[in-house]
Amino acid sequence: DMTGWTWKHDNTTEIAGLEVQLSVNTDGKTAGEFEITATANDPSGKYGYTIKPGTLTVGKALVSVTPNKKTAVYFSDLNKALQYAYTNSTASVAVKILDNITVTEPIVINDTDKVKNSVEMTSNNLSSNKTITATGSEFIKMESGTLYLKSLNINAENDAFYVTGGLVEMRAYGTTQKLNITSKNGNCIYIRGGTANVYGATLTAKGEYPAIQGNGNYAGNVNIGIWKYSTNKATSTISAPNSDMAIYWPQNGTLNISAGTINGTATAVYAKSGTIKISGGTLSATGNKVDFTHSSNGATGTGDAVVIEACKDTAYETPSVTVTGGTFTSANAEAVAYYSCDGAKLDDEYFITGGTFSSDVTDICEIGYGAEPQANGTYVVKVTTAEGVKVEKLIKKYLS
Repeated sequence: DMTGWTWKHDNTTEIAGLEVQLSVNTDGKTAGEFEITATANDPSGKYGYTIKPGTLTVGKALVSVTPNKKTAVYFSDLNKALQYAYTNSTASVAVKILDNITVTEPIVINDTDKVKNSVEMTSNNLSSNKTITATGSEFIKMESGTLYLKSLNINAENDAFYVTGGLVEMRAYGTTQKLNITSKNGNCIYIRGGTANVYGATLTAKGEYPAIQGNGNYAGNVNIGIWKYSTNKATSTISAPNSDMAIYWPQNGTLNISAGTINGTATAVYAKSGTIKISGGTLSATGNKVDFTHSSNGATGTGDAVVIEACKDTAYETPSVTVTGGTFTSANAEAVAYYSCDGAKLDDEYFITGGTFSSDVTDICEIGYGAEPQANGTYVVKVTTAEGVKVEKLIKKYLS
């Protein structure tokens, strides 16, 4: 309530001594349009003056920022709130979304001071999500700094997160918190630098692009992790129903999958380079089988749940792959497929030591392991006693 606010003009050159009092009656409201009433006093009697009615417009507080657990500061602009959060603290900062909000321009996070603070952005009520609608070319352009997200709905017209540096971590806890990130025409995460970790989030790309995508032209330190907290049941779901693949990984860096459900129409995960570590999760493809074709720019899903490609290409180095667990299902092709061309091959072509598969993956199991058929039609990779398989792989691996 601003009633009683007084402003005194002390300009001694022209209107010395003129006193003006402005009053605004908000009637208990915190936002809206309010009439400004004014009174003036001219003790000298030298001046004539005219008072015209005015209006005070107060935007609704949509975001609160609490730096270092101090008093909250309120904003109606999310960009201004985040910039304030990164520049006015040296510790963790809570950014809470108080109501649904629309962002029309990309928000650039560049924590140039490399301060020790991190920002956690979430809905004010953790069990009742607020929605951020982003209509620009990106929602967040992450260049440096640390951003944690939980309990939000983020609906992006194009790329939701464009990551070139820093850390973005999507971490909803337990079953009451939900983090939903949707892109209509782009990627949920486009990454060519930095790190993005996904814990307990739902990522859905509705257009022609994968939910998570990298770029093979950038050879920097790039990391993606799909994880599960050991202390709760929250897991992630990653899908791109209108794209060839849910995750496309063409660059150096590490793709680490230990949990979650990854659904691809043609392929769940397509890897052309970097380090691929899969130890858990459910990866599935539902599309028809398509013959493999190599492209130096992008890739085409093959119907295989996971595709590992090794080809000679100036933009890529062949990937390094380890599969130690997880469930891999293809409706019409292979659970895991390894393709090579132009004389290229993986440094280690036998990379599976565990997991459950919808097809026989013995040919690409590590030496000493094989895919054992189950009564339900799946195959479970275990240590094998088939000496012939061991010898054949030893000869191929070390003598070919």
